[in-house]
Amino acid sequence: AAVDSGVDAIDAAMDSLSGNTSQPCLGSIVEALKATERDPGLDPQWIRNISFYWEAVRNQYAAFESDLKGPASEVYLHEMPGGQFTNLKEQA
Repeated sequence: AAVDSGVDAIDAAMDSLSGNTSQPCLGSIVEALKATERDPGLDPQWIRNISFYWEAVRNQYAAFESDLKGPASEVYLHEMPGGQFTNLKEQA
């Protein structure tokens, strides 16, 4: 909605640090805008690589966090519905 309204900037967080009380997931925003007139021109793989780094850093502080995990934009590579993820997690 914000992009459709013509915003000039969006505040987002790296995938591994986004969600919950943080900003929206940058990888998801980039993927959603890819191949549109508002495509930011960012390389999704570059964003994932940076997010993997911060995921490793975040894991070092896991003892101080809740069990909630941040989203990951790799879901666009695998085209897995959100409900399927939770079902597979329960089966694991």
